[in-house]
Amino acid sequence: MKREIKIILERLHPGENSNQIYSNFQKRKKRVTVLIILFGIVACICANISSHIQSKLQEGPCLQRNEWGEGNYEVILSALTTSGKQTIHYEVKERKYTYKELERLCQEAETELKNIILGNNVSLSFVTDRLYLPQSLENYPFRIIWSSSNTELIQADGIIIGEKIEQEGEKVILTALLQYQEFEEEHCYEVILFPNERSVEEQQTAKLNALLKQIGENTAEQRTIMLPKSIGNQEITWIEEKNNDSIWIILISMIGVIAASYTINKEIYEKDKQREKQLRDGYPEFVSMIQSYMAAGLTIRNIFLRIAEDYQKEKKETGRKNFLSEEIVIACHLFSNGQSDEEVYRKWAERCNERHYRKLSFLLISYGKQGNDNMMRMLSGEVYQAWTEQRDFVKRKGEEAGTKLLLPMTLMLLVVMLLIVLPVYKGF
Repeated sequence: MKREIKIILERLHPGENSNQIYSNFQKRKKRVTVLIILFGIVACICANISSHIQSKLQEGPCLQRNEWGEGNYEVILSALTTSGKQTIHYEVKERKYTYKELERLCQEAETELKNIILGNNVSLSFVTDRLYLPQSLENYPFRIIWSSSNTELIQADGIIIGEKIEQEGEKVILTALLQYQEFEEEHCYEVILFPNERSVEEQQTAKLNALLKQIGENTAEQRTIMLPKSIGNQEITWIEEKNNDSIWIILISMIGVIAASYTINKEIYEKDKQREKQLRDGYPEFVSMIQSYMAAGLTIRNIFLRIAEDYQKEKKETGRKNFLSEEIVIACHLFSNGQSDEEVYRKWAERCNERHYRKLSFLLISYGKQGNDNMMRMLSGEVYQAWTEQRDFVKRKGEEAGTKLLLPMTLMLLVVMLLIVLPVYKGF
């Protein structure tokens, strides 16, 4: 890979120090890699600092509420007890104003509620899973407050405490208070609870959820929520679970380094393909130019010198770079250093690294000693063959492009046929 890249860079920068060009290329890759790694490190540090700065759990332990209107937020807590560790997703609601400051909303919706509150249960006469007790209903401007006749069996949020339910079932009355401004109306639902076997951990989590829910409702107007220090005879140690995306940032940084290196290498290969295309497309015109100059009485060496001189003037004015002319400039330097014409033509073809120029180099060396008449005949035949190959190449590319367009055109034809046939079919 290293050798291949170095050869391509030499072709893209003819006449320049190849070691220096390759060194600059490697420095560029290293700079991009270092920048991506530094970005990943800084992002990891920021993520860690942010996770600690934004901690919601304070000494006490307690959670600080947002003021009314600032919105709710969710905190992930871990309760460490003798039974183990329970992870709780707890939503800390914003602080509410007193009931005198709030305008109550409510409307009748008993039929919808009877179907909605079932949750995963089949009937209210056989309830084993949590009931869904919504605080609002879509398309109804009201607020619903639930209460339970036996909070030891089912909480007001629908959580069932299964270990206290008898096998033959327990009847509980759930009451929904529908409020709308000054209007209030109650609807009662008779629920028969049956035990559902759950693990100790699930029961513990349900208890904690119920306890936190009750505390949240009882302290809705307070700025601070004091978390319970025990449940039953077990002490609780609260820990906030923080989201730390550092490992993802590191992974993305590594992928970025690989992608950047691949992109830089691909860019070099694309430039080499562009150089090859420029040399191939310019060959017919170059051979025609040699033929014209020879007809005017110039030798091959002088033709190279003339092309190099004209190119350097044009490059100085426009700044445009031509790979073939760059190779000719290098060939002229070799002429100045005293190398033979045959050696210069051979090295020039090797640097061009394109079959047409290797063939032309061989012809120039072979016919150069046979006089201008043979050279002119050879060039006439080469010019004709070069333009013929160029024409055939363009024609072949056009046919390939037409083949690629065949499928989209067929699909468009089918769409047009459907647009014509469907209205006729529907008319029958």
